[in-house]
Amino acid sequence: MQRRLLSHNSRARRGANAVEFALLMPIAMGMAMGVFDYSWYFFQESLIMGGLREATRTASMQLADAEDAPGSCSPCVAMAETRALEELDALGVELDSDDLGAHMEAIAGTCAVVVEPTIPFTPLFGFLNEVLPVLPDEYHIRIVSLAINVEGCV
Repeated sequence: MQRRLLSHNSRARRGANAVEFALLMPIAMGMAMGVFDYSWYFFQESLIMGGLREATRTASMQLADAEDAPGSCSPCVAMAETRALEELDALGVELDSDDLGAHMEAIAGTCAVVVEPTIPFTPLFGFLNEVLPVLPDEYHIRIVSLAINVEGCV
């Protein structure tokens, strides 16, 4: 008698486990996909920022042309665009030089090379943005590097 009661109880418990699994699995998968999407966003942002930082660092060491106006450096901007496009291309990001926003800027009386592109973001799953639109559609990044060989910024 006790054996029959135990087997009935274990079968009922297995059925309850299956129902609990069916109820909780979509929630757990949604949370896991959200974690992966967020991780992918920050990983990609880190790679892009590192590449752009290297591009502005290289550009900030260029010498200004003699015909450049004070506070401007056409070789710096050209190098920033070239290196930024190379770095982004190595990461698989296709962008035009017009979309980079590379320019010279006066920051606290010092000339700086600035690169501020807007780069589209594609999530791994995209499930999280369907439920709650919390991830941005694009990266808005601003990288600044002081130009050590350029004078005349105010």
